[in-house]
Amino acid sequence: MVGYSPVGSPWEREDLAKFNGNPGDVHLFRVVPDSGTIEEVAPHLANGYEQPLTWKTDGNLLVHTSSSTVDELTRKDGRWTVSDSITIPNLYRSATLASDGYRIVGDYQDTTTPPGLFLYDPTQKSMKTIVRLNPQFDSLTFAPTREVRWNTSTGYEVHGLLLVPPDLTPGVAYPLVIQTKPELGQFLCDTGESHYPSFAPQPIANAGVLYLIRTYPDGYLEQEERDHYPKGYPGQIAEAAFQMDLWDSAVETLSVQGLVDPNKVGLIGFSRSGWYTEFILAHSKVHYRAATAADNAQYSLGESWYRHTAETVQGYDAMYGGPPFGSTLKNWLDYSVSFNPDKFHTPLLMEQMGYGRQYSNVHEPPDTLALSFEVFTGLNRLNKPVELYYYPNEEHQIDHPQARLATLQRNLDWYRFWLQGYERPQPEDPNQYVRWRQLRTLQLRDDVSP
Repeated sequence: MVGYSPVGSPWEREDLAKFNGNPGDVHLFRVVPDSGTIEEVAPHLANGYEQPLTWKTDGNLLVHTSSSTVDELTRKDGRWTVSDSITIPNLYRSATLASDGYRIVGDYQDTTTPPGLFLYDPTQKSMKTIVRLNPQFDSLTFAPTREVRWNTSTGYEVHGLLLVPPDLTPGVAYPLVIQTKPELGQFLCDTGESHYPSFAPQPIANAGVLYLIRTYPDGYLEQEERDHYPKGYPGQIAEAAFQMDLWDSAVETLSVQGLVDPNKVGLIGFSRSGWYTEFILAHSKVHYRAATAADNAQYSLGESWYRHTAETVQGYDAMYGGPPFGSTLKNWLDYSVSFNPDKFHTPLLMEQMGYGRQYSNVHEPPDTLALSFEVFTGLNRLNKPVELYYYPNEEHQIDHPQARLATLQRNLDWYRFWLQGYERPQPEDPNQYVRWRQLRTLQLRDDVSP
């Protein structure tokens, strides 16, 4: 069985002690149902969705234990040990493998290489391509990447990937768009197999805008990150404050290096990182010039009351150190997006998924859409530039090709408009730029307001 450690087991105590909170930090266990016996076969797997690649006739297992390693495991006297180890060079960290016990087949890709299938022969230590799944990309130009590092104000070192325009001119400070969810080694046109909305790495970089994504280095530990959370925030607000510090520090570092124009920086957030984005817009020292928040948590007052389960109430109270009344009311007033739309000085694109619920009655909007109205209506009442799009048939990670293309194109247009002053000829929505020019007028007024 592949899974997290059983509750109360020694493996769970070890996990809690090291607190390696990565989603893929799962174990492989041998379970004997009749006796209830549990043995740990492997303490870590490269992919939490993979079972052993092969059950060999001698009882040994081939297991994908790390990003580039397949181990052969032998059981003796109730213990599992590594009897052989195979290293597959240049294997991306989320690759899925299969094996007949002798050869290994898997998928390969990297940031600028679209997915294909390979065959690896351990005896010959040779790898060959079986099939190229996307030959049409051969005729396209890709934005190259650079590995970058920077430190937060609390001294935490962050690793990132910077996509640069193919025709980058040295000595020129470029606009920058930040993707607030990490890159996992996949081919980047949108965000690979995860299908996150709003993020558009290659299209935006190819349009002449730098694009920054965080990466997790080998050995990343979430606890080390938590140890560098800024102090002085109530409840769990330091999580969002750390993300603000992380991206503000990146803008400062790249600006000092002369790569980035600090007055032309965009910020895209999705899901939990959409909460980070809205928090950053209200509290950051950086004046972000455009932003997107897609299908995100908001930790708003409306969410806490609408989703009135015990778990929601407990979670939201924990976030702010208490409920939105009494002695902890001030925490909500200071940090909840519900009470801080006046602090937004950035044009905001909002994208909301419908999970199959149509918006057919304006008096009864679906709950997922209604929850976004708190921010949308607040910004509208304050004459702040904001636009909201609803994708009724999409889940959290969008799947339908038309919807994926729509969010890619919309965000590309959004950032080119605000950071480059560019308008695409003949957009699918003929009124798109009519509305956006009106939003720009609101932004110009906001820029000169006290």
